Amino acid sequence: SVEASTAKVEEKSTENEADWMELLKTSQTWRSLTICQAGVSVGYACKIAIIPILASTYLGGATGAGFLLSAAGLSGLGGAVIGGTLSDQIGSRKAAALSGTISGIALASIPVGLSLQDRIGSDSFSFETVVGGPDATIFAGLVILWSVAVSAQGPALTSLGQLNAKKGAEATSLGLPRAAGDATYIAAPLILGAVSDRLGDIIPGAACAVAGFAIIIGSAALFTVEDGKE
Repeated sequence: SVEASTAKVEEKSTENEADWMELLKTSQTWRSLTICQAGVSVGYACKIAIIPILASTYLGGATGAGFLLSAAGLSGLGGAVIGGTLSDQIGSRKAAALSGTISGIALASIPVGLSLQDRIGSDSFSFETVVGGPDATIFAGLVILWSVAVSAQGPALTSLGQLNAKKGAEATSLGLPRAAGDATYIAAPLILGAVSDRLGDIIPGAACAVAGFAIIIGSAALFTVEDGKE
């Protein structure tokens, strides 16, 4: 019956929450993975809520913003390959921490890049507009660097999670950081938007800096755990 099915779903959800609490209490690795994934989600929220606005302003309008996001998506394909190779070479924890730190630094550096020159405005978009000044060029380069690094971090985080997943409850274990990331993603766009409204005119790209520092903090958590299965 519907009631029985609903009861089973609720019971399973309660069991998952209990298992997640146990993982958070007993495993430094899962605490670090959860914090790291939350930071990653802040970065993706920045990509959706903040970067298109900045790109439209600095790269000549909506077409320039679309060009940058497409370029970032394309570069991310290569980042996934890099992440998998790096994980195999130096270990998933080190690969995730390294690539995450790079992605965080990239976003956190955007206000610096945008302060190098007055804003570029154009009624029509061209490739010259993208590379037409230091601020636009560095901004685009930092966004693409973030995309490559965060894409490289993905396979490393997945590998680290699989290595430390609780035997017999692998799916539940891997769902913990995912749930933390989803919860963060709900609130992050609102927070970043508020930061941009409050500080954006004073410090262009301030919300990107906030997102970058969140990623750096999350990635730093991975340095507190040891390689291998707990």
